[in-house]
Amino acid sequence: MKPRSIIFLIVAAVLIVAGIIVCAVGSAGAKSDGIDIYSYSYDENDRTVTEVDISNEAIGKISLELGSCSVRIEGGGDRPTVKLVGFEKYRYSLSTTGSELKIKDGFGPTALIGMSSDGISFDGMRYLFPFVSRGIHSHAETREVIISLPDKLAVRKISINVERGDVTLDSLSGKADIVINVGEGNIASSSKTDASVSIAADTGAGDILFENPIYVGKTDLHTADGNIRLVITGQTECEYQLLAPLGKISVYTADAGDSYITETTLPTKLTATADKGSITLVEPGVSESTEGDTETAETE
Repeated sequence: MKPRSIIFLIVAAVLIVAGIIVCAVGSAGAKSDGIDIYSYSYDENDRTVTEVDISNEAIGKISLELGSCSVRIEGGGDRPTVKLVGFEKYRYSLSTTGSELKIKDGFGPTALIGMSSDGISFDGMRYLFPFVSRGIHSHAETREVIISLPDKLAVRKISINVERGDVTLDSLSGKADIVINVGEGNIASSSKTDASVSIAADTGAGDILFENPIYVGKTDLHTADGNIRLVITGQTECEYQLLAPLGKISVYTADAGDSYITETTLPTKLTATADKGSITLVEPGVSESTEGDTETAETE
């Protein structure tokens, strides 16, 4: 190696060490003076809370790729917002470019640099060094992503991939193509009466609740190990294909064996498969306890 190269390496190493020392001293000094140098808020469990207002973004697509995390997307909000609970900066990326809201786990350039229609942002190196707190009071055992959407926002596509955690869609309106894949966790979807949804939801281990009293759309639900509960009014014209090879199917309190397939061809379709569980189709307002009482009475 040339002497000049060695000198450059030595200078670079000295600068890195000096930078680390300055950051450590500055962080310690700020802590002793009671100055918070981190931009986190905290919930009652000391989990970090980061809220992002995306009102200036014309969001038409949502894409989430997360490890262990619960997800909730709810309609009826005043403005579009994202709330991240239990997340550490630079351990995930959040971008809002090209009309797409994208949140992804992992460390890399996209985690260091925030991108939006307003430009590029960087929150500083203080969140990176392992020998300081990085603003973390306690490492969260559970993380949450909560996305609030106003009814007037026309989100056309939603893609959610979660390794472990529950996914909830609540009171979404309008039309949307939704794909949900969960390794382990429950999936729940409840839509407004004016919603036209196309949902493909799959969980490896967990229950699925699909509550859409006046259902319009095409839906495919699957759980490898869990039960499926469908809440749809009996007046809905829908083509059903319900399969529970190792369980049982109940259609409006009537026993349908391990399969229920309507001999119809309709634009509104619902396919549901529970590999190891059961499927229940009920009217709105029927609770699970009421179902149990009805089944007991029929048996007697």
